[in-house]
Amino acid sequence: MKIREVHIYGFGRLVDFHMENLSDLQVIYGENEAGKSTFMAFIEAVLFGFPSRQQNGQHYEPKFSPVYGGRLVLETEKDGKITVERIKGRAAGEVSVTFADGRTGGEEVLAQVLNGLNRQMFQSIYSFNLQSLQEIRKLTGDDISRYLFAAGTIGTDALLSAERELEKEMEARFKPNGRKPVLNVQLRKLQAMEKELNHLKAENGRYGEWKARLATIEAAQEEAEAELEALRGTVQQYEHLTSLWPLYAERKHIKLQLAEIGPVRFPADGIRRLDALMSEWRASTGRLSAVKKQKQVLVEKNGRRAAGSAFRPA
Repeated sequence: MKIREVHIYGFGRLVDFHMENLSDLQVIYGENEAGKSTFMAFIEAVLFGFPSRQQNGQHYEPKFSPVYGGRLVLETEKDGKITVERIKGRAAGEVSVTFADGRTGGEEVLAQVLNGLNRQMFQSIYSFNLQSLQEIRKLTGDDISRYLFAAGTIGTDALLSAERELEKEMEARFKPNGRKPVLNVQLRKLQAMEKELNHLKAENGRYGEWKARLATIEAAQEEAEAELEALRGTVQQYEHLTSLWPLYAERKHIKLQLAEIGPVRFPADGIRRLDALMSEWRASTGRLSAVKKQKQVLVEKNGRRAAGSAFRPA
């Protein structure tokens, strides 16, 4: 796409300004404030729209012309000459595109003619101003090297701006000695987790050791419980023997008595005779008890009589 003709109706200080038959390489020069930057801004405004009121920068509305805008005559290999006219209207202005064969269109057709070229790309490749040149003073040696390397290939300011943004983004994510970047924070967390993991690994080794000791203690406990149960049985046996000790002592005493008596010949009817003797003994015991009672009664009577004789008057 080549620009062959420029007609400015009114744009900034340029009013009814007309240039035609522009060559492939056209040099426009002039003194400061002659309108060179305005001329470049006009081409950009016709192709991509007038800046809105909300946007920063100059709007180049003319003070001495009732018409705001102008037209460009472009030449392309596909469609030949194309006239693009933009004047003041809503938003970015009202644009009309007219082809050599009489076809017309608006913004959508202009976008097809520009074949994807937008304002930022146009500024990066074809346009720079004094402000862009003044930005070079802010560059470091490395920035200047990258600036010169990128010149002529793509927009240097956009490239450097993107690179700076990437560097800021990288620094926001990681710094070798930083504390707040995301990766630094995550690395500290990872180090803390690794330290805790090592501690847990050590504790895990000790867990195996304590588990083995626990198994040993449990085995010893089971053995002690079995021994305790056996001792309980022995104690119960001794308690039973202790309860039988009086009988054992009596049995031993009887044995000694029997040894002193010597052998005894028990008669054949000894049980019957023993029963008869026991019956007679019980009867004798009963009679003896009755006699004792009679004796006591007689003793009491004699005592009362003797007492009465002693107190009888003479």
